[in-house]
Amino acid sequence: ARKYDFVFENAARDSDYTEIVLPAGYKLESSFAPVSLTTPFAMYESSCTLADGKIIYRRVFEQYPARIPASDQAAVIEFFQEVYKTDRARMVLVKEN
Repeated sequence: ARKYDFVFENAARDSDYTEIVLPAGYKLESSFAPVSLTTPFAMYESSCTLADGKIIYRRVFEQYPARIPASDQAAVIEFFQEVYKTDRARMVLVKEN
């Protein structure tokens, strides 16, 4: 078991917004579901949508100054595992017939 608290001393914000124009003759077959996570130490949102022939990807990660008790280790791990998993999610494009 963890002995020491998690200490996040600094605030940080990382934001991404990307538009990808679908190549002619292709469509988005699959993507990931939108994710929104909020904890006392961080916030994370990620989404991928299709609009006007464009894939629109949005991602926001905010970290807050906080001291999280060592006893909350499972929640900290779960948050960062979900961020990791979502950041590596894939979109699949297929050629239309």
